[in-house]
Amino acid sequence: MRLLVELLFSLILLTPFADALLYYRVKGEFYCHGQPTEVKIKIIEHDPNDDDLVDNFSVNSKFDHTGADQDLFFYPNDELELSIHATFDCGCKGELYQFIDPVFQRHQTDSEIPMVLGSVELSDVCQNGEVKAKYDGSDEWYQHRQWMVGDE
Repeated sequence: MRLLVELLFSLILLTPFADALLYYRVKGEFYCHGQPTEVKIKIIEHDPNDDDLVDNFSVNSKFDHTGADQDLFFYPNDELELSIHATFDCGCKGELYQFIDPVFQRHQTDSEIPMVLGSVELSDVCQNGEVKAKYDGSDEWYQHRQWMVGDE
């Protein structure tokens, strides 16, 4: 009987941590002089102690990425401080970044509402030092986020 009570008590204590994973979804596309191009993507979680690399992958132009992370046992309901970084080479080398808004972090795996970073012509970034993203209209305006140009 004591074992049953201890198991029940443990289950009650650990329940908040069972759903601690937060899922996020981001999408966008990259072009270099109008052509699809390879871009390296990193997703980083910023913690008070150190930054954790959550995802690291390459894309050829378009991407629609769903990932998950957690702050483990210490902060099960804490929003993740995530940023996405895109490293490219299109006549110049550079990096774009953006923070993944907590609005797009969900507890379910079917994150149907992505953060949309639009379509970016990287040669414009090289020439003008700014991002001019285009959005195709299939997503809602509140999903749109603008890339920022990283410092060199």
